[in-house]
Amino acid sequence: RLSGPCRSCSYHRGNKDMKAPLVSLVMPTMNSAAFIGETFFSLLDQVYESFELIVIDGASTDNTLQIVEDFADEKVKVIELPPGLGIAAAMNAGIAASEGRFIARMDADDIAYKWRIHDQVFVLLSNPEIDLVGTGADAFGDHEGVYRSPQTYRDIRNEFLVNNPFFHPTIMFRRELADQGLY
Repeated sequence: RLSGPCRSCSYHRGNKDMKAPLVSLVMPTMNSAAFIGETFFSLLDQVYESFELIVIDGASTDNTLQIVEDFADEKVKVIELPPGLGIAAAMNAGIAASEGRFIARMDADDIAYKWRIHDQVFVLLSNPEIDLVGTGADAFGDHEGVYRSPQTYRDIRNEFLVNNPFFHPTIMFRRELADQGLY
């Protein structure tokens, strides 16, 4: 279910011989049992299907790993880290284990819209000068609200002066950024 081209993309329908580039979704977890099932369901519902999911667990003490194992198939990699290493170490371990042409972030308590991966891959394939894309967020729970990212290069650059213009769990970037030590 997690492999193959996207189901309904006109880009791939017109290029049937083209293999969809693999996307590596890197998802750190730490005691995420309350939400990770919904996160998996949102990933299983993606229009774009050529992705692997790398779950990096930071020594959860709840049943996070059991839930991950319930969903896991050959496209899901699980990395278990010792306690106390933090999200940066988890991200680095996930990126090191990734095989995709593109790397995407996902948090264990997030829900991805079904076109997220497809649309981000399409933008990166269509714009070789762009190395990283991100989205806004529709937040729920304690941080409920609608958050939007700047859309133009100028607005992104200006936002960097005062804030990070990207919601980290929504980004996708070219593997070369990580390979060159730029992420």
